[in-house]
Amino acid sequence: MSKLTPRQSCPSRSTSHEPEAPYVGPVMQNVAINEDEIGRRAMAVHEAGHQVMAVALSVTSKGVILAGDRGRSFDALSRHGLDPSEMRYWALLRKEIQILLAGEWAVRIFYDKIGDSSEAYGSEADRTALGYLVSELSTQEEVPKYILLQQHEDMVFASLRARWRYVERVADSLLTLGSLTGYDVEELLLEMPKRDSDAPRATSARI
Repeated sequence: MSKLTPRQSCPSRSTSHEPEAPYVGPVMQNVAINEDEIGRRAMAVHEAGHQVMAVALSVTSKGVILAGDRGRSFDALSRHGLDPSEMRYWALLRKEIQILLAGEWAVRIFYDKIGDSSEAYGSEADRTALGYLVSELSTQEEVPKYILLQQHEDMVFASLRARWRYVERVADSLLTLGSLTGYDVEELLLEMPKRDSDAPRATSARI
């Protein structure tokens, strides 16, 4: 299972593209909330980010687990049996990169909304896998890794902000139940737009 840890070199750009009212979601309903509760919700948001991005990319959810401050997501994306000479191989690899990035960027958005300065955004397992995937894509497309990473981060950030209500919906259910089946996730995201052009824009109070 993954645990959130600080990234060695965090992207410098802010998650706030326009002024927003203070976050008033579940984590702020009790002013006495402690760091453990914030950390647990951050982990739920992390896993919800993975799930929302997967479904947004038309990848079937296989469920998600939250145990304490650790979690794990499952989906049906697989490049097994595909050859790198096939276009589908690279299309799936790009999706895999975005799904991995979504956990970290969901937490960055969450921390920004509650005014938390923590830098524990993502998991070492995600970052390790991401490094290999971005390197492979960089070699294939002959584009520097940092450019590819920034391009995918921008896409993930925009996609999550447009679907933030759904990230919260999955995170809330995960915190309550501890685990969700793929069917549960798909039901929670049934009304979620798959294309970014169909997703609602951010509001001043919530995304």
